[in-house]
Amino acid sequence: MSSNREEQYILIQTRSKESNILLREEFRNHAGERDRGGLPSLIVYDPKTGKPNQFMYHKNGILHREDGPAHYQIKVENNVVFWEGWYQNGELHREDGRPSDIYRDENTGIAFTLEHYFNGERVTPSLSLWDGAYFVESEPVDDPTDIKRIKNIIQQYDMPPVYS
Repeated sequence: MSSNREEQYILIQTRSKESNILLREEFRNHAGERDRGGLPSLIVYDPKTGKPNQFMYHKNGILHREDGPAHYQIKVENNVVFWEGWYQNGELHREDGRPSDIYRDENTGIAFTLEHYFNGERVTPSLSLWDGAYFVESEPVDDPTDIKRIKNIIQQYDMPPVYS
C-alpha cells in the first residue's frame, strides 16, 4: 500500500541566549539526516541582524543539489553571494563544465576565483583575479591571448564583466 502523505521534517532551531535572535535552522528527515526535499536543510543567520547568510542543501545527510549551488554564503548588508559551492553526493561537482567552486568580491559580486570540479576532483587550473591581474594556479598571466581567453571564460559563466 502506497502512502500519499507528504514527507515530514524535524525542525531544530538555535537562538541566541542574550537576544533570542534566530541563529540557525536545521531540517532533518525521518532518519535524522539533514534533508528537506530540495529546499535548504541548514540555514545560518547573521547574529547581529537575524538575516539568513548561509544556505546548505542536503540529501540524506550529504551536501547535494542538482539545480544550483548546494552551499552558498551571502553578505547580509548588500545580499551579494560571495561564495558558492556546487556539490553532488557530498563532492564538489558540476557537469556542465562551469565552475563549481566560486569566490566573489563581497561588495561587487565580481568573481575573483573560479575552480572546476567533477566528482570531487579539480579538472582545470584555478583561475583568479587579484588587483586587476589574472592568475592561473597562482602564476601571473601575461600573454594577451590568454587574458582574452580568460575574459571570455568569465563572461561565459554569466559573471559580471571584469574589465573591458
